[in-house]
Amino acid sequence: MTVFLGLCCAAFATHATAAVLKMTCRAKGQELTLCKQAVQQWEKKTGHTVEIVSLPQSSSESFALTQQQLSAHASDVDVYQVDTTWVSFLSTHAVPLDAHFSAQELAAHFPVILQNNTVNGTLIVAPWYADVDMLFYRKDLLEKYGESPPTSWEDLLRIAQKIQENERASGHVRLWGYIFRGKAYEGLTCHVVEWIESFGGTLWPLDTDRVIQAFAFCARLIPTTSPMGVLSYTEEEVRGVFQLGDAVFAHNWPYMWTLTQSEESPVKGKVGITVLPQGQLHGKPASVLGGWGLCVSRYSNHQEAAIDLVRWLTRSEEQHRRALQASYCPTIHALYQDPVLCAAHPFFVHVARALETVVLRPAGAFGRSYSQVSASIANVTQKVLLKAITPEAAAQKLDQDMKTLHKRVTETPATQRATGQ
Repeated sequence: MTVFLGLCCAAFATHATAAVLKMTCRAKGQELTLCKQAVQQWEKKTGHTVEIVSLPQSSSESFALTQQQLSAHASDVDVYQVDTTWVSFLSTHAVPLDAHFSAQELAAHFPVILQNNTVNGTLIVAPWYADVDMLFYRKDLLEKYGESPPTSWEDLLRIAQKIQENERASGHVRLWGYIFRGKAYEGLTCHVVEWIESFGGTLWPLDTDRVIQAFAFCARLIPTTSPMGVLSYTEEEVRGVFQLGDAVFAHNWPYMWTLTQSEESPVKGKVGITVLPQGQLHGKPASVLGGWGLCVSRYSNHQEAAIDLVRWLTRSEEQHRRALQASYCPTIHALYQDPVLCAAHPFFVHVARALETVVLRPAGAFGRSYSQVSASIANVTQKVLLKAITPEAAAQKLDQDMKTLHKRVTETPATQRATGQ
């Protein structure tokens, strides 16, 4: 096993009185299994017991449940798995964690992740794993048709349509060129931020010309290159379709790499991964900061044990295990030089590069109103995908919605913004 730069927790205290804790964990891919395995190790070490509460796969649905629990000051759950965009809401509900990690441990994480997880100088979410969207592709099909991975969205459309047309003519009638998370939820919002940034623009403040270019790209996708069904796709639908061999390109998080390479996967050995394309004339490859962390509820009756559990789950060895077994991306930058991980997941070099220049969603600017902003972004984008609204009208609508919500945030007292009153 690789030696880890002294990031491990030196000694996790064994508590005299056994406690029963509850922790939320997502059920996406292998996530629930990995979580249970690590928790069982901690239970054996400490004598405590942890009940896992499964979260929905959708970040938006998970947030609604977490928000409901914490807003009611419920003590039912001690440790919450939380998305990167929830931090503003959590600031008044989570236990500060700075004092429970050494300066060396904190410095081991990518700075942008610590920045995201900190409110008013206080760390409230411990980094667990990172996410950056990547472009998965069928390397066997690209080689068959003499193509290289696309560097621009125009290249992607050309290659996707070429392969789709020829493969369908050969009998693979279910093949689509490009699939992505098209359901109206946070996953689609991530894509929109990436598309806009890749054309050289920004979502907030909204860069009208570049947003129109990004939406014009979206308007070309359905039904020529992407299926109508993509409007209901979340992460797992994207993975399922791609893993069955029914897509040339898939836009998704790295977790699905290991699953596509499993023994039972129809595309085992046929998959490549690269950074996302850029706009034809402007911009650069851009991926939003994704990933999840862990926070301890202020209303927990077992805060000491809960903090100990969070330290155990986020330590370097556990991040290494999750990365090796299921390609969950570490938040600790040294692990991207680990020879075992680099050999198992060569694409980690792209992930590390993306994490150095990752794009943040505008959650901080909108606070508790971000969920409404995200809903507006996703809903407007779906209308563009359906060609029910022009790119120009969509940009105008989005600009109006965001300005209205931001005005509401700036006119609301800070205490009410934090608590959601």
